[in-house]
Amino acid sequence: MPPKKDQSNLNFREREINYLLTRLQAGDCCSIVGVGSVGKSNLLRHLLRDDVHSFHLGPEEGDRIRMVLVDPNNMLDSLPMPHAPGQASSWAGYEIIMHRLYKVFYPLTGLSDDEKKTFLYAYEQLHNGNNPLLPHIGLRYLELALEQLLKQDSPVRSKNKIVFVFDEFEEMLDNLPPKFFQTLRGVRDDYKYQLMYLTLTRKPITQIMDEEGYNKLALEPFVELFTDSTLFLGPYSETDAIGMLDRLSERQNVNFSPSFRKFLLRATGGHAGILRASFRLAAQIPFGTPEDKALQFLAGSPAIQIECQTIWDSLTEDERVTLKQIARNENINASTAVVRLLLEKQLLTGQGAVEINPQLFREFVVAEAGS
Repeated sequence: MPPKKDQSNLNFREREINYLLTRLQAGDCCSIVGVGSVGKSNLLRHLLRDDVHSFHLGPEEGDRIRMVLVDPNNMLDSLPMPHAPGQASSWAGYEIIMHRLYKVFYPLTGLSDDEKKTFLYAYEQLHNGNNPLLPHIGLRYLELALEQLLKQDSPVRSKNKIVFVFDEFEEMLDNLPPKFFQTLRGVRDDYKYQLMYLTLTRKPITQIMDEEGYNKLALEPFVELFTDSTLFLGPYSETDAIGMLDRLSERQNVNFSPSFRKFLLRATGGHAGILRASFRLAAQIPFGTPEDKALQFLAGSPAIQIECQTIWDSLTEDERVTLKQIARNENINASTAVVRLLLEKQLLTGQGAVEINPQLFREFVVAEAGS
């Protein structure tokens, strides 16, 4: 069943969505990296919509892409490995992928009766608790199901594209063994240009691997799929930020003056979480309050502090140190990898002389630097 349509226009996050769909249509895997509360969930909901696919790719090409959302929060516990006590199996990963495939493609329209039976057999066998080999051979049932959906000898299905969308991918890295990701790479190679992966994380995958001490050599075959197709998700464009203000105003039956709306856009920089929290607080600011006083009021509120802390927590220690140095007006080397990454995340703006963005996050960093 397709996701319920929200109030977003079809051209919401137009640049980002067009980049992702174009790469996926070409058969590339993609990675979305976004700091906390930047709007990854809103982007994901929009990306899952069939009408958005048609808007960006045209009806024919858009209809060939099927997005399969895999949320690790719904992943079952791993089955025990009979000959390796305490070692996690890959079964939980195969199970959630198979279950989400079933939900997206049921009632298996376009498959023959025999193909439907084969798909359902694979689904049932992947859940057969009486099979002692299940922790080891779950992959085979997933492969059997995919074979029915991506038939190479079918004029129609050989053109289909399935995209597994791994939300909060950090959790999957933490809970599944390297062998699982190696097999995903193998399945991808079997159906190149028909089977793609899209990950959503707060940090680049390679950075997560470094921080958590994961086995780089074992994970490299999977991770290299995203080397040239990482999208750093920044704040909303001005058009999208105005659209969000309009929706919030309509929902809460609140109207602010054009000048105050412009102030909110400047103060929040279009950062989704900060913009939402600021709008809720804005009614407490008396009419005619100078902008510097209004900014101080917002910056000191617990709601804005929480949103900024979420961003702060998703950064590395090197990134935090660099931001503190900039907040103290210390000289920094603007060509370092850390600065370039902060520019990619759009937490810094400018060339040569950089400054922290958005304004409310800058106030938060100044306080951190002072402490």
